[in-house]
Amino acid sequence: MYLAGLQANALLEGLAEVLIGWHLIQHAEIAVEAISEAGDADGACYLGKVASARWFAKTVLPRAASRQSLVATETGALMDLPDTAFWRPAGVSDRICASLTLGRPVSIER
Repeated sequence: MYLAGLQANALLEGLAEVLIGWHLIQHAEIAVEAISEAGDADGACYLGKVASARWFAKTVLPRAASRQSLVATETGALMDLPDTAFWRPAGVSDRICASLTLGRPVSIER
């Protein structure tokens, strides 16, 4: 149940990138068909549509694929930790018991 929630941001970002890419490709297809009959101003706009779709497909869409593989390999290990790993129960000292600063434990009194 938690696996989808743990990767919800990645799923939504990937979906958004795919949908944007789809729209850019649709625009580029129309531009390719219209470019031969276009004047200078319209021709430049159509070239921009094709170039932006190519850039997006080359640069952004591969990230959607890598996000999909992250989602597919989610183990849910974070959800196996006890609740106390994320909050300080009543009666426990207000001391930070471990810090990853410089790779060694550090104690700090408040």
